[in-house]
Amino acid sequence: MKHLIDTIRQLPTDIISHVVERNIIANAASVMDNVYLQYLYQLWKTYFDSSSSSSLECGYCREEVLNNFRAMQDLFVQVYKERKKLEPL
Repeated sequence: MKHLIDTIRQLPTDIISHVVERNIIANAASVMDNVYLQYLYQLWKTYFDSSSSSSLECGYCREEVLNNFRAMQDLFVQVYKERKKLEPL
């Protein structure tokens, strides 16, 4: 779990804000044309598992990515709140 929180903390603030404020994880569905899932898939491939050969065409791969982000949703919110506290008033 520590590795995940560290990885999430390395994400740019605009990505964290986008995921949390637009409720991307909750709105994602395991279908190829779901824009929320497409966004999460790109994040997964870019920041979490760049060596993976998975594809959005693979139903199992879509489910795996979505389940991973659902498991990390609280961590995204935690990092979002940490960064909000650091913003100037």
